[in-house]
Amino acid sequence: MLTNIGWRYVISTSRNIRTKKSIFSYSIDNLSNIDFKNTSIQPSDEPAFQNNIKYTIENNDKKDIYIYGFKNNDMDFSNMPSLLNSILKGCDTDTSKAYAIWDFTRKHMLKGITWPQCSFKNDGKFSAIRFLNSMGSGACGSFNGLFSLLAQSAGIPAKTGSLSNGSHAALRLLLNMKDTYVDALYGGCAPFYGSVIPSEDDDICTYSELCEDPYLLHRASDESVYELASMIGYKDGWIDGWAEDYSDPYTMGYFLKPKEKMEFTYSFNGTYTGPLRPHANISTGKKIINLERNEFVKNFFELNKMKTEGNVFSCEAKADAWYLAQCPYPITGILIEGRLYKGSLNISTDYTDETFEYLKRQEFCAYFGNKKTKSLNNSQNSNYIRFKAFKAQYRIYSITLFFQANRVTLCSLVSGINNLQIEADKGKLRITHEYIQSSMPRPKAPVLKKKPQGIFEWSADDAVNCEFILSKEPECIIPYSPIFHQVTQKTSVEIDCTSILKPDIQYYWKVRSKNRYGIWGPWSAIMKFTYLAPKKPEGITLNIKDRDITLSWIKDKQVSHYQIYGSNELAFIPSESDYTININRTDMTAKKIVCPKNYITETKTASIKLTSDNLIDNLKYCYRVIAVDKLGTKSVSSEFAALPHPWINVESISDYAYSGCAYSSYIKCVSSIGKMRFNRTDDNPMYTDYTDADIITFELDGPSWLKVRSYDGYLYGTADLDDIGINKFILRAVNKNKQKDEICFTVNVMEGV
Repeated sequence: MLTNIGWRYVISTSRNIRTKKSIFSYSIDNLSNIDFKNTSIQPSDEPAFQNNIKYTIENNDKKDIYIYGFKNNDMDFSNMPSLLNSILKGCDTDTSKAYAIWDFTRKHMLKGITWPQCSFKNDGKFSAIRFLNSMGSGACGSFNGLFSLLAQSAGIPAKTGSLSNGSHAALRLLLNMKDTYVDALYGGCAPFYGSVIPSEDDDICTYSELCEDPYLLHRASDESVYELASMIGYKDGWIDGWAEDYSDPYTMGYFLKPKEKMEFTYSFNGTYTGPLRPHANISTGKKIINLERNEFVKNFFELNKMKTEGNVFSCEAKADAWYLAQCPYPITGILIEGRLYKGSLNISTDYTDETFEYLKRQEFCAYFGNKKTKSLNNSQNSNYIRFKAFKAQYRIYSITLFFQANRVTLCSLVSGINNLQIEADKGKLRITHEYIQSSMPRPKAPVLKKKPQGIFEWSADDAVNCEFILSKEPECIIPYSPIFHQVTQKTSVEIDCTSILKPDIQYYWKVRSKNRYGIWGPWSAIMKFTYLAPKKPEGITLNIKDRDITLSWIKDKQVSHYQIYGSNELAFIPSESDYTININRTDMTAKKIVCPKNYITETKTASIKLTSDNLIDNLKYCYRVIAVDKLGTKSVSSEFAALPHPWINVESISDYAYSGCAYSSYIKCVSSIGKMRFNRTDDNPMYTDYTDADIITFELDGPSWLKVRSYDGYLYGTADLDDIGINKFILRAVNKNKQKDEICFTVNVMEGV
C-alpha cells in the first residue's frame, strides 16, 4: 500500500433504509481522483490505493431480515444468474459469452495456492459463487474449474480434465459445434493469465488442432508458454459428462437477526483478522451475532435445561446446549465475549480443539482460531458452539464470526458516481460505507505513433510501466493472442507479427501508463491498422515417386519467394536462427538449451525437390513453408508436412566394394525425434524433453558377407573372390510402432588389389 497518494480523512456515509423485498437503490458521489481501477493492473491485484475500506449492513428492525444480494455499479456477485447477467451484458453468441467469462475469470482470480482449501461441497455439489466470493485465488484447477462452471451455467457445454499425466488442469468448450481449447491460467507472462489461441478461420483453436500442432500455441506467446504447448495432447485425462448442466446450489444470501450486522473490511498492509493473510485479494469480515432476540436459541437452550432471558443464560444444575453459527463465507475465527456471574462455564466449538473454562465470577473473551484450527482444509460455513454450564448464570455480550472474503465483496467505490442496490426482505436496515479520497492526479493518456508493421510506439510522461493490448475487436478489450497483452517499462513494443496475424485484416491497439506513484492513467485512443502480408501457403503436400520426394504447395502470384524449413522434430518451430527452450524445469529453476536453426533453403517456385543433389544429405522428417513478399514481409507458417518414417536415404549407402577389403557404410535414415513434451514422473515431477522418438531397428537380407548393426544401421563386412559381381540386398528399417521402410540396393564387388 503506497502512503504518498494524497490521503484524506476517512469519510463515513450511513443511511437508514426500508426495504419491501425489492431492490433499494442509492448512490455515492466519490470525489477521489483515483480508485482501485487505476491503481491495480486488474481487479485481482492488490491496489496501490484502496479508497473503500469498510462496508457494514445492520438489522435495525425487531424481526429477522434476509439479505438476498448487493449490486455495485452493475456487478452482482450474490448468485449465479445475477453474476452471469453482469458478465454477459451485450453478449449475443456463445463465442462472445466464452470470451467474456474467460476475461472475467482470469482478472478476478489471483494466481497462487488457495487458502483455505475450501471445497464448499455439500452432497457432491460445488458452489462457484461461494468459491469466487470467498477465495479469489488458486492454481490451475481453481481457474479452469470456475471457468467451466460459469460456462455451463451460461449454457455452454464445458469439459474439465488434465494435461500430461495431471501436470495441469485444463478446460474444453463446445463452441459452434467445435471442441475448442481455452485456458484460464496459462498465457504469456504475469500478471495476465489465460490463453485463447485463434485458429486460421479466426475462431478459437480446437483441442485436436493444438494436440496435432503445438506450434500454434508456441507462436501465440513468448517462451513462457512452452510448458502448455509441450503438455497438451500428451497423457491427457478428461472427465466424462461433456454436456452436463450446472446449477449452483448456493447464493451469498444470509439472515440478519435484530441488532446483528455484517462488516467487510479491507486488509491494509497485510493485516488480517484471522491467523494469517493468505494473499493480496482478500478482505476480512465479521458477522456480529445477537442472541437476545433469537427464538431458536431460546427454545433449544430451554430444551437443554438452560433458562434464557434476553442474552442472560442460567441453569440450576448441569446444562449442555449448542448454538449453530452460520455464515456464507469461510469462517476463520470465532470470538465470544461475555460475563460469568456465578457457577462454572465451559465453551468449545467444532472449529478448533481449544476449550475455554471459567470457574469464577469474571468477564471473559474466548477466541477460537489460534493456529489449532481443524477446519482450514474443509468446508467451513457453519460451526457449533457448545456451552456446558453448572449452577451458572452468565451473559453473552456478542459472538463474532471472523471470515475471509474476496475483495469483490467490499463494494468497491470508483471515482465519480457509484450506483448501489440492495435486495432484502421487508424491514429496516442501516448501511454504512467508509472510504478515503485522494486528490493525486492521474497520468495523461499516452499518444500513439504510426510505425512500420510489428512496431508499436507511443509517448507517455512519467511512465514507469505501460500496458499494451492488441485485439481484432474495435473495443480492444480481448487480446488477439497472449503475446499481444503485455506490461513493459519501455514506450514501445516490437513483436514479430508474421507468425500470428492474418493478412488484410483490421486490428486495433491501445496503451495506458502507470506513474511512479503506482497510478494507472486512462487508455489512449484506439489506433487501427490493416496488416499487410502474404497469405499462408496452402495445400502443402509431399509427393513421392521412385524414392524421389517433392514438396509442393499452391502458388501465390503476389509472393516473391518461399522459405523452406525442415526438422526431425514433429510440429517444430520454424526458425532462421538458433533458439532456446526450457528443459528440466522445477518449480524453482529452469534450464535452457539451444536448438539449432532449421532454415533449409528458398525457392521462387511452388515446389522443390528434396532429393536433389544439394538437399538429399539434409533430408528431414517434417517441413514447413513461409511465403515472403517483395518487401520482405513473411506470411504465417504453413502447416507441417511429414515424410513416412522411418525413411532410408539410399544415396547414403556405398554401392561398391573390393574383395578382401573391409567394407563399411553408415545408413542415413530419416526418423522422428518426437515432440517436445512435459513429463510428470515420480523421480522427475517437472521434466521437459523430446518424447515418443523413433527407435529404429535395421534388418538385412542378402549375401552373408555383408551385415548390419541392428541398432544404428552400420553396414560392414568383407567380400571374397566368390562375391565378385553385383550383389543384391534388401534393407528394412522398422520403428517401435512397426512402421517400416524397405529398399533394395546393390553393391558391386570388384577384385581387390
